[in-house]
Amino acid sequence: RADVDWQETGKGAGVSADRTYMHLSGCTITGNVMEEAVVGNGELLGGGFYLYNSPLLLEHCVVDSNVCNNGSAIYADGGSPTTDPRPLDISHSRFSANSGKAAEHVIRSNARDRLQLIDVELSGNLHNSLIALADTNRIIGCLFAENRGQVYFSNDGTNENLIMNTTFTRSSPTLPALRVVNTNLTMINCTMVDDSLTGPGARELSLDNSVVQMKNTILAETFFHGSSAFGQTGGAVISLGGNVCVDGSLAAYLNQPTDANNTQPGMGTFADHGGYSRTWSLLPSSTCIDRGGPDTLTMDQRGFLRDADSDAGAFEFGAADPTIAIVSISPDQVVCEGGSLELSVTANSGVSLDHQWYLNGVAIPGATSATYSTAAVQADSGAYTCSVWNALDSTVVGPVMVQVEVCAGLNVHASDGLRIHPNPTDDASGLFIEFPAKAGVQQVTVLDAQGRLIKQLVVTGAERVHVPLYGSAPGAYTLHVRFHDGVLHRRFIVR
Repeated sequence: RADVDWQETGKGAGVSADRTYMHLSGCTITGNVMEEAVVGNGELLGGGFYLYNSPLLLEHCVVDSNVCNNGSAIYADGGSPTTDPRPLDISHSRFSANSGKAAEHVIRSNARDRLQLIDVELSGNLHNSLIALADTNRIIGCLFAENRGQVYFSNDGTNENLIMNTTFTRSSPTLPALRVVNTNLTMINCTMVDDSLTGPGARELSLDNSVVQMKNTILAETFFHGSSAFGQTGGAVISLGGNVCVDGSLAAYLNQPTDANNTQPGMGTFADHGGYSRTWSLLPSSTCIDRGGPDTLTMDQRGFLRDADSDAGAFEFGAADPTIAIVSISPDQVVCEGGSLELSVTANSGVSLDHQWYLNGVAIPGATSATYSTAAVQADSGAYTCSVWNALDSTVVGPVMVQVEVCAGLNVHASDGLRIHPNPTDDASGLFIEFPAKAGVQQVTVLDAQGRLIKQLVVTGAERVHVPLYGSAPGAYTLHVRFHDGVLHRRFIVR
């Protein structure tokens, strides 16, 4: 709940911002309440956030179970596009179980220069979904599901209204899923299914003196509805092709060769099919498959790759998941000079991958496959990383620490059987050295990468010794083992 001062103003039960910038990442805003019983009569704005002339960047957050008459999750107030505009950017975040006055919204954006939602889910809220009044409004890869009411666009002379790769489903019992008033809007590859069970006029899209450009969009149902998918009071729809409408309510406008009216789209299931939020899948027999044709989006709502002929809607049937999963990479290692240095990375993805190996941050010429090998020289010592990428995802794997040592200078019998472990090690474990029988070991010395003495032990006659390394910094070290007939050098890594 808000503290007493904010309760008295009736603005901002969770967070209230006045002409300041906020960036929240990985946060949970939950259980904040702004009710008349708490604050008395007032405007009651902003259950989770109240923003006055304050930009907000919200990413990887959860905003749930907040209560307020207007803007149960966010109320963005103040300014105007011509005087004091402010952006509201939300990505990879979820809004659920927020509630308030029936006619108001989970997110209300008043005068803003930009409202942008990317990979955002509004689901299960007992409130209308969103009112977008900014100069620029972009909704990309989002889900509006099982809310009390509609998404509402209204702004005269707006710069841009765009909805792309977005799903609307079961968004209201009585209102259309999307209402557009006195403005222009573009919809690309959207899916609208089972909205407004009993509402008059239109259950999916309603226009009031507005123009909507529509491309590759589905207006559908999975069971009988008494109302039409589309309705209007002035305005028009301009088809860019590839649209499917379950009834004839858009027949006057969906007039391109790739459009389909009075057509069952062949919807599959509404579920988690990958990606950030749930989507409606398509049946293998769906009339939406490849309907969008070429020259359209490269990915669907999930971030999966579309093929050369895009499907209608937010879901691409048979799409490949480009997410990269790293399975394994070579461990840290010590290699003898002149020996074979071999590194490899194993990664899975639904599409082909590209690779580039680096040594100490510098690209290795020609090292562009999942494996890298070379005859080791001293200059090959260092930290190896591998950049792995495809068209839509990328990651950097490593570092793998490699130390190239000179394995010479002793008679064969002196070094035969000498073993150091673990390697790599850590400062708590230290280093164990096992010597061959009757090797004649006299002294063990440890130097850091700058040649400074770290540890020296006299071990005459021992066959096994532990070298403590407490407090040693991560990095490469040199071990000198002195025998009665020479010296052996070994390198090891401290993590």
